[in-house]
Amino acid sequence: MCENQTDDTRIEDIGDGISVEVSADHGFGMDAILLAAFAAPKAGNSVCDLGTGCGIIPLLWCRTIRDLHIDAVEIQPAAAEMVRRSVRRCRLESRVTVHQADLRQWNTFLEPDSMDVVTMNPPYFAAGSGGVSRSRAARIARHEGEGCSFAEVADAAHGLLRRGGRFSFCHRPERLPDVMEILNNAGLKPDRLRFVHATPASRPSIFLCEATKGGTGEFKVLPPFFCKDEQGKQTKEYKELYRT
Repeated sequence: MCENQTDDTRIEDIGDGISVEVSADHGFGMDAILLAAFAAPKAGNSVCDLGTGCGIIPLLWCRTIRDLHIDAVEIQPAAAEMVRRSVRRCRLESRVTVHQADLRQWNTFLEPDSMDVVTMNPPYFAAGSGGVSRSRAARIARHEGEGCSFAEVADAAHGLLRRGGRFSFCHRPERLPDVMEILNNAGLKPDRLRFVHATPASRPSIFLCEATKGGTGEFKVLPPFFCKDEQGKQTKEYKELYRT
């Protein structure tokens, strides 16, 4: 058992000497891996991952981007401590700072207008919608009524970003109209949108979106991401996502 790892957690190797501690309540799925690739910051950027969960997005970036500092914010104490253990185990203390805090109070521990990139894999379900998760940890992660609303996330991202900074996130397609309205109300201009499908014949399961603080550029709908092709085989892009 690794440094203070508990009986309820396990270590997953994600390559290049980087590993992540996960549990039944705090794990990760393909949406987080897609978001990490979609939002990939540049070397030298200041980055903040809101609602970091087990810390998978910062840890994925640390595999390939050396000159990068990431502030990882997580409200749930157990998850934040898991991220701290992963950071220590991978010797990333100089590159990742973990804040066990409410993102709605970001200005009490982070500077305004300080980030080049902000990311979040937010709660997908509006208050009163979606199935009820069994654990409180899962409800906070998945339901706006238990945790923060997307409007609060967008306000935090706007406050943290420099002018021209990028906010990237994933969400469910049925939330797209209200998400776009919230972004515009928060002063974040949507720039890029990409839908993710299991197959070319299936409806999208999530979308990836990037919005810019003070942006004026053209809005682009990118080609869809397909996990499998018409024959049910994994697509080249899907394989590359898990290879990198």
